[in-house]
Amino acid sequence: MAAVGPMGAHLRPPPPIGIPCLRLREAKASRRARHCRRPRAGAAGESESDLLDKVAADFARGLDAGMSPDEVLDAQLGKLNLSQAQEGYRNKIKMKLLERVGELRQKQRKENRTFELGKLAYSRGQYDAASKLFQNAVAKVGANTLTGGEAQLWLALAYQALGKEDMCLELYKDLKENHDCKSVRKQATSLLFIMEAPKLKISSEEKVKIPVLSNLERATGRARYSASASAGPVKRRKYKQSFEEKFWENYKPPIQVSNKYVWAASAMVLLSLAWYSTTL
Repeated sequence: MAAVGPMGAHLRPPPPIGIPCLRLREAKASRRARHCRRPRAGAAGESESDLLDKVAADFARGLDAGMSPDEVLDAQLGKLNLSQAQEGYRNKIKMKLLERVGELRQKQRKENRTFELGKLAYSRGQYDAASKLFQNAVAKVGANTLTGGEAQLWLALAYQALGKEDMCLELYKDLKENHDCKSVRKQATSLLFIMEAPKLKISSEEKVKIPVLSNLERATGRARYSASASAGPVKRRKYKQSFEEKFWENYKPPIQVSNKYVWAASAMVLLSLAWYSTTL
């Protein structure tokens, strides 16, 4: 039975000594460990994978800011004097975060690729294909993320290009009122204002008429041809030729002699000269 102290307060008995005491400490440590593994307040319903992604996202932002992995981990966990075993566990946490950051970045590149393909299709006038790509990008990254909001803005532009103005206006209004990112809400507000602004009625007389460029090029070509034809032949300016130019202009190659008697006489002369040179 517990003792009663002053003012009626109940006093706890001293903890047992020996093995029961060790078991009590182990039980308390186990309860503390289970408590640490629970999600913090305000994060009800989040899985361990979601929490890991959040921590990895913060870790990636630190790396992008130019910090080393150890510096980012110190900022997240705090600088503590850890034992050798605790330091090994800390290194495991760092390696796990680096691995998860790599997975998230690879996933983000794939998601951004779908978004970029949608932009490319939109720039080429393939609005139907672009709208489908933007929808896939939103489904991958999430509607309330920054990339998802930008993809929805492009999706609204694709709707407008397809003539689906009602869907375009509805999407702008939804982004303006419900999106989490302030920049997306601001852009949606501006685009919605432009869409809802009254359109000016311009008469045919007030419209600027631009001539067809192909006809202009044909007319320019005919004008150039007629101008060159009327100018007549172009007189070339004479210049004084040099000695080399005159020589090569009047040069004629030597004519080979094909008479066999001439060749025989030449051979006799050469033989006579050779015999005479031996008698000297």
